[in-house]
Amino acid sequence: MTNALSPQVQSFTRTALAGEIQRVSRAVQAQGEVLITSHNKPEMVLMTVERYLELQEAGRPSLDSLSQEFDQLLARMLAGSGAASAFAMDGPELGQIALQAAKT
Repeated sequence: MTNALSPQVQSFTRTALAGEIQRVSRAVQAQGEVLITSHNKPEMVLMTVERYLELQEAGRPSLDSLSQEFDQLLARMLAGSGAASAFAMDGPELGQIALQAAKT
């Protein structure tokens, strides 16, 4: 049986799950996941461990994408502000600027 929530995912009623676990289990193994309904409403998804692990991995950002995001954020922070020149200053120069700012 297909469903309105996701036509690609086969669905079973909760009653079918309880009474026909072997048939439901075969469908899960064949398709990777099935939808369990109660009173014609989606209630849960039953999936293989492999499918679950795929979803877990897909939800984790890669180190490359995190590094790229950091670089983009840093570039935006430095663009158009005095931050780039501040990062280029040495310690004594920054200290002088801080003292001047504290006096005003």
